[in-house]
Amino acid sequence: MYGLNYYKNYLGFISLILIISETFTQNTIDAWNDKSFIVNWNVNTSVGNISFELDVATTGWIAIGFSNDGYMANSDMIMGYIDQKGIPIVEDRWAVGRSLPELDTNLGGTNDLTNISGYLISGRTNIKFTRKLKTGDKYDYEIIQGKSYKILLAFRSIGNPSTENGAYNQHTKMISTSAILYPNSESTILPASLETYKTLNITLSNITIAKTQTSYMCQFFRVDQLLKSSNNLSTLPKYHAVKFEPIFNSKFVHHILFFGCARFPSNVAIGPFECQESMEQSCTNIIGLAGVGSSSLDLPPEAAFVWGSEETTLVYMQIHYDNSNLIEGVKDNSGFKIYYTEKLRPYNMGVSIHGYPIQKISLQGGQKSIVLSDQCNCNMDMDPKGINIVFAALHGHKLLKKIRTEITYPNGKTDSTTFRNDNYDFTMQYINLINPTINVKKGTSFKTICEYDTTGINTTTIGGESTSNEMCFSFIGYYPKEMNFAFCMENTCILNPLYRYTDASNSSVSLPTTSDIKLELGMRNLFLMITLIFFYLF
Repeated sequence: MYGLNYYKNYLGFISLILIISETFTQNTIDAWNDKSFIVNWNVNTSVGNISFELDVATTGWIAIGFSNDGYMANSDMIMGYIDQKGIPIVEDRWAVGRSLPELDTNLGGTNDLTNISGYLISGRTNIKFTRKLKTGDKYDYEIIQGKSYKILLAFRSIGNPSTENGAYNQHTKMISTSAILYPNSESTILPASLETYKTLNITLSNITIAKTQTSYMCQFFRVDQLLKSSNNLSTLPKYHAVKFEPIFNSKFVHHILFFGCARFPSNVAIGPFECQESMEQSCTNIIGLAGVGSSSLDLPPEAAFVWGSEETTLVYMQIHYDNSNLIEGVKDNSGFKIYYTEKLRPYNMGVSIHGYPIQKISLQGGQKSIVLSDQCNCNMDMDPKGINIVFAALHGHKLLKKIRTEITYPNGKTDSTTFRNDNYDFTMQYINLINPTINVKKGTSFKTICEYDTTGINTTTIGGESTSNEMCFSFIGYYPKEMNFAFCMENTCILNPLYRYTDASNSSVSLPTTSDIKLELGMRNLFLMITLIFFYLF
């Protein structure tokens, strides 16, 4: 059993974590992270429809499929192409095995695709179609809210049935990934009048990516000065950041991390500079991150993150590059576009961490299923109104196959489905948005359960920050931040005593006291390794 001091060292670190996610109204998959195969989709809850757009760099056929296990057999497939007359052909099919999927109608099912359109321009095939979330056809998967599906994507580079004697010849390339097709949240996209929001791009200066497989570049940014300059202000008002949008300008970007700083470090270069896995010890509050498979996060209309003051006065950005082919001379200026407003929302956002302690993770090789779980009971003092959960992000590494966080309320009722991913994919990590929010009061318990598959591995895998190690974490976004709900692990559910900011509408918000900062920094120096875990989140 780890003591209370062990958990306190996470506190400042998670006070403003932002996990970048897919937004509800414009979900996107970039299959190979090179824009060669793009999938976009929207859910129309008013009519119970889901619409897809596939945009692929090919003149051949393209396909998307839905599966529970990632295998082709018993998968719901849609295949399409543009024929020689320029007419889009899109077909509703079902894969019986590892062979050409049959038309649903040939199996006794129905064709449930509508609103079909498409074109072939400049070597790219684009098709669109719509189907019901629940078609009633046994050869179509029902798209269930909050459920993660394995997504099968494939294409043939040249050739389709209209040019190859009516045959779907073998695919050129295929991939399997995961996605929550119908998130739990309604749209949280910003209002149409985006001009009411100001934006600030924070990107690395034009750097040259190192000719090594793995490299890190870092840079400091004075957000308060950038905001004053961009808005021509001498005195900075309080702002809320309502949307973080990653800017990926290189396919070699593995992840981007944004840290807030508790104090201004001395004798450091502004950058950019090579930083490897090191970082400034006073900058350990993650306020934003993005990686493979991630898009932007639009925060709910009632809450947002503080921007340009408190621990986001100074930020520290680190980008991890994966240059596996050792290509020389590649330039990059990736980063974030932040949408912010002076019109403060009612609440500040905070994040709590749940899961299985990484020091205890030890997974024997050759096992089909290894299950780890950790529970905590929240019996600490809490405002009678409790907290409201907005989102959860579930995280592990490459051996993790299933993860969920169960919530058991004081009345004994357990929710085991809202925070759940039964098809976990390390390369496609989604945030699970909740609408309406979930209210949590004193006496609620949380249980995080992770299932791993170590078949094909002969050694023991331990917990740690490397992608070759494993994790079992659930990050839960909530408001009000001032409740300081920080940890739920090993039957320990504690509040964060370090941050006691006032309500967002109060312009006289103060920084933590000097003694608070000293205490926080002392704990961070002892447990800096905890922060390094997140260098490998994506």
